[in-house]
Amino acid sequence: MNDLAKGWIQLFSARILAMIVSLRHFLGWLVSGFRSREDLVLENLALRRQLLALHAQQPRRRLTALHKLFWVALRSFGPGGPSRSSWSLLDCDL
Repeated sequence: MNDLAKGWIQLFSARILAMIVSLRHFLGWLVSGFRSREDLVLENLALRRQLLALHAQQPRRRLTALHKLFWVALRSFGPGGPSRSSWSLLDCDL
């Protein structure tokens, strides 16, 4: 294969890859519009906790019992947890 053909193949591969990545981002954005508010709130809470841990100025410490309880509660009440009926525990009237 000559150099011109190799260049076209690489260009074509790069464009296909860019289209796949763009499509994936678009589909993720589209699906996020249909997620429930509770799922988004829990995801934001978990991401904020991870960012706080990442940007902590102190050296990494072991997880305390409170941290472990937070992650267990998030896993059991969050999306993918035992059941959606567990959300009734978090409902409150204002």
